[in-house]
Amino acid sequence: TDLLKKYLPNNLVKKSKFNFVYNNINLKEEIPFKKTDIIIYYRNYFTKSNKFYENILKKLEKETEIKFCYIGDKIENLDKNYLGRLTHAETLKLIEGAKFSIVSEENFSSLFTLECIENHLDLFASKKVSIPKKILETKKIHIIDYDDANNSINYIIEKIKSTSELEKFTNHSLSID
Repeated sequence: TDLLKKYLPNNLVKKSKFNFVYNNINLKEEIPFKKTDIIIYYRNYFTKSNKFYENILKKLEKETEIKFCYIGDKIENLDKNYLGRLTHAETLKLIEGAKFSIVSEENFSSLFTLECIENHLDLFASKKVSIPKKILETKKIHIIDYDDANNSINYIIEKIKSTSELEKFTNHSLSID
């Protein structure tokens, strides 16, 4: 990825290739059947936007029209649709069955995000995170502001409710030069 690019000397940056991980994504040929609206991967870690995730999960608990689940670390008093810390195979099965997910604020290229892309999920991503231009230009990335939680959460809920059919990522949109 290009997360460390700003710390490297210019002469090394010019000779280096970044974001090549996207060239190795194996897109599913067809969009799998989606029975869950959104899957959220929550980690209680100091670099994560914990409050944002807690707020959206609390709001989703009140939404009767949206089917969601969350995995990873458990949030106290948020039991509805918590599935636990799962194996990789179990997580992949859940990703395959979801329409949307939220990208961690600090790293668009996480393994979880890459697996969401492989399964054609639409992604909500922070305006602060670095996203390769070709991927950002798809209709599958929706920019949110973690610092404006209320508006972002309302946008996420409205987008989920108004999206009936997903588009596919294409190999072209993932070929990073």
